[in-house]
Amino acid sequence: MKIQLLPKLPKKGEKRPPTPGARRLAVLLAVNVVLALLLYYLVPVLLPAGGFPYMSVLYLAAGAALAIWYVVYNRGFRTRGKSPADLPDNLPLTEREQMIADGERRMRQSRWALTILIPIIVTFLFDMIYLFLIPEGWIPEGLFS
Repeated sequence: MKIQLLPKLPKKGEKRPPTPGARRLAVLLAVNVVLALLLYYLVPVLLPAGGFPYMSVLYLAAGAALAIWYVVYNRGFRTRGKSPADLPDNLPLTEREQMIADGERRMRQSRWALTILIPIIVTFLFDMIYLFLIPEGWIPEGLFS
């Protein structure tokens, strides 16, 4: 039996058929990233004196909770990319097939969590770039204070 580790790539000059819903997912992710960035940077500025200084802690807690839930709900991805032959032989074939089908179902049902988790990660990436890579004076004073 031949095991394929990587997806088959199209030959040179040959185009891969588009994945259904890929454009919609890309637009949804872009909109969520913009919303997360606006929320992260504008809420502390728009609130009265003192504002809300714990926005990064809130984002960190939400991102960590969502990431942990995603891994636990998908049962640690233990059936991802496996065939019934890869699972223990002491289980009946029907049970192994049900485990794989259940894992695929859980991945589909939990896909929405990534549309929230990825923007949180990108927001932290932008914050780290702002804090550590952009030299002082490049951004006008008071813009992100």
